[in-house]
Amino acid sequence: MKFLKSILLSTMTLFFIACGGDTTTVPLSDISSIKINEANTTIYSTDGASNLSATVYFTDGTSADLTMIATWISSDITLLSVEKGVIQALKNGGSTNITINYKSLMSEPVVVNIKKVTDYNISMIDADANTTGTYDIDAIATFEDNVTKTIIKNIKWDVNNSAIITGEGNTTQVQIVSTGDTNITATLFDDVNMTKNIVYTAN
Repeated sequence: MKFLKSILLSTMTLFFIACGGDTTTVPLSDISSIKINEANTTIYSTDGASNLSATVYFTDGTSADLTMIATWISSDITLLSVEKGVIQALKNGGSTNITINYKSLMSEPVVVNIKKVTDYNISMIDADANTTGTYDIDAIATFEDNVTKTIIKNIKWDVNNSAIITGEGNTTQVQIVSTGDTNITATLFDDVNMTKNIVYTAN
């Protein structure tokens, strides 16, 4: 019995020593602030995704990248999507505030302005032979600041006559597989008032 008590006492002593041995762990530095690194930003409504970044600052003067860790918030989720700093316009024009949240701290907002498409045109490139085949197809937008750019996102293509659309932006192609008329239609932001149509006739 005495032997058993000695073993139990020794085990408990080792247990308490082990528990107290973790006191050398250095605590995390206190956070002084968090910030979105970019100032107010302008994007075009039909561009591909853009990237923002964020930083956390500590009271000991150090900092760390917060882009992938923070919670990103758009004040208008119908206008602009944001996740891990990646932003993408969802509507044709407008502005919204972007903030980040980390450990119950909220950053100062950054305004993202979205430039609006005022007009656009679609065309088939090098398609004068009037034959079946695969052709590059282009959509060029003019924006409210008179800048012209190839449309990358927020455009929907529709074709008939068994034709096939592949790619996006500068790599968009239409494959004409049947003779006769092929209607090629583009619509921006699912808005019927922003629809363009061309007809290609293959002999």
